Amino acid sequence: MNWIKAALVIFPTGLIISGVVAMFWYVSQKQETQSRSIRYAAGLAKKINSADLERYEKIVKETQDARIIESFLESTLGPENMGYTLRKVSGEGTDATRAVAMDVELTGQQRPRDIVMVLVDPSSSPVVLSTAHAMTGEPQTRSIRFVIVENLAAVRRYYTDVIQMNDRITHILVLGALAAETDDRLVESLHLQQTGTVIERPNATATVESAQSIRTRLKELAGRF
Repeated sequence: MNWIKAALVIFPTGLIISGVVAMFWYVSQKQETQSRSIRYAAGLAKKINSADLERYEKIVKETQDARIIESFLESTLGPENMGYTLRKVSGEGTDATRAVAMDVELTGQQRPRDIVMVLVDPSSSPVVLSTAHAMTGEPQTRSIRFVIVENLAAVRRYYTDVIQMNDRITHILVLGALAAETDDRLVESLHLQQTGTVIERPNATATVESAQSIRTRLKELAGRF
């Protein structure tokens, strides 16, 4: 009978210890995997430079077909070029306009659901492409999400299909043609009433100075605890 009593004490203790060890192993493996992913992506990063900006701008300006521009943006931002996993949603707005949205994200390590969003239309995307490329693989406290949309209908589609209940958009940097939209219309499209989201409109010209300024601001905002 003594050995049965001993077993009843030892076995549960062993199970608890095994569970704790397994949990620590899982966490360490997950962190190591994330670290390897960050190191791989960082290897694809490229400094902001005028040659790339000029090339991006030339392609976007000379391409009239919106679908071709979308394909260009998808391939440029994708895993083989910049190391991002691109997400795309599409549909129609209430007035039957095309509503296409694409995004890539630098997921925050400490506060991943706190999001600093860059909202830009395709025609103003060159500065975002260069900024995103320079930031590939950089660890952040909060998430940075680059969102490319054609119009407010696409913004609304993005909210419906992508934004989750626990996402907290702390800041939005609005670039290009979308910067002409009022704060009220942007807030309404993303359902951000009474959330305290701060909207900024930095310069979005396709210059090294603009791209570096946007990058600096993003790092400042995403680095906050």
